[in-house]
Amino acid sequence: MKRALLVVAILLCSSPGWSDPVRAPNGTDAFFGLGWAAAADKICGLKTYRIILVGAKAAGLTDQEIADNAWKVAESAVEAAQEVHTIGRDKWCANYRRGILTGR
Repeated sequence: MKRALLVVAILLCSSPGWSDPVRAPNGTDAFFGLGWAAAADKICGLKTYRIILVGAKAAGLTDQEIADNAWKVAESAVEAAQEVHTIGRDKWCANYRRGILTGR
């Protein structure tokens, strides 16, 4: 959860024109954030993917780079689904919402 929000912060604060995937200090990248947000939108009925996508593009990621790394997006969505299975949908969604709102 915290990884995804860290990626969001990095995406929104990074300088435009960076063509490599924006990477957080813990090793996660913009594609992880996109997958995590996509999972949250589906699981929790949210609309955060669009926010993450705009941030990724503002950080310099192209549509082609995002398409080429769709497997990473899918992989992180699966990881999110596994976490939901472990801690429960309601708790996971509450954690995600709280994290998005607080920027953690």
